[in-house]
Amino acid sequence: MAGICGDGGGETTKTLACFAYPKDRFKDKPAFSAAAFFVAEVEESTTEKDCLQGSPNWNVNAIKTATINGVVFKVFEISDNWAGGGQSGPIYRTFHDNRCYELGVQNAIVRGGYDAETLEKFTKQDADQVRASLTQALNSFIFSP
Repeated sequence: MAGICGDGGGETTKTLACFAYPKDRFKDKPAFSAAAFFVAEVEESTTEKDCLQGSPNWNVNAIKTATINGVVFKVFEISDNWAGGGQSGPIYRTFHDNRCYELGVQNAIVRGGYDAETLEKFTKQDADQVRASLTQALNSFIFSP
């Protein structure tokens, strides 16, 4: 999935790091398409106001703030659906050293083509396992001095 290391149609222009969850752990569960934690710079957002506004292309479900290792982020819970699938997860934005940065945990699923008699379902427990793993990477993020 090309967009899993970005913000689902938003403004990410420079992905700096991306850690994908191993797809082979769910090879018998085709609804699981991809999941990743990413760090990106949003080069188009050159002011704090623009940065913390988020992308006009996002379908935002909720907005809150969070602090990760002393840095305050504005958190956008976003989702995007298309025929046969969707992508969702939180995007964390902050303006640091005059640059706009995003951290994200994105999950993509595929709908359709699921045969309950031959394939296993991707469960809430599976999704929680993936989210917990990627959240560890998120919670360990720090800006280097």
